Amino acid sequence: MMNFEIMAKKFLSITSAMKISTSAQCLYFQLLNFFDKKFWPEAPLEIDNMTIHNNTGLSRQQIKNSRDELQKLGLIFYEKGSGSRSGKYTMIDIQNAQLQSIIDISNINEVKIDNLAALSNEVDKLAGDYRVWGQYILRILQKAIEKNTSGIYNNFYATTQLFLQASDTLKFDTLQRIMSHIRYKPDIQNKEAYILTIIANEVKALQKNQKQSLV
Repeated sequence: MMNFEIMAKKFLSITSAMKISTSAQCLYFQLLNFFDKKFWPEAPLEIDNMTIHNNTGLSRQQIKNSRDELQKLGLIFYEKGSGSRSGKYTMIDIQNAQLQSIIDISNINEVKIDNLAALSNEVDKLAGDYRVWGQYILRILQKAIEKNTSGIYNNFYATTQLFLQASDTLKFDTLQRIMSHIRYKPDIQNKEAYILTIIANEVKALQKNQKQSLV
């Protein structure tokens, strides 16, 4: 059975290493309190927004945003209510081995999403199909950051993650090279896999340059 003190310590380990909004922290500790009072039921706990508001002072929108933030991190699971029924919450017991991966992924997302947003503004200044392909490539990179993938593309997306992490930020000239590749290959059926393959090659080139700089 889960324990309030242990769960709180795990959560504090995450919050001390990354940015989690104060409203999300408030909601998480309130959920811990609710579950502790119910002796940590295995079934999801039905909790209405008004009860959360009365205990935290959070508005309906703050509750929703905080809930989405915690669920994205894999700390809770929320099932939306239907009709007059309130939503149901499940507290997820994060194992110690998973803590660092949550921290690492979240920190990578924070940096790289900002970079992609800046690149998106640059791409919008381009003309014609360069702008179209540029935004298409950025959407694929965004999916890679969020790990929104499955099946045979897992390895491609994992390589893209390594690229974004190793390069710190995606340079505009790199994006232009990828655009040039795809622009002159109109007959490629699976453009997504092709783009990710190009990025995989960029990883190899980057790693080779890094090794040479250390010699």
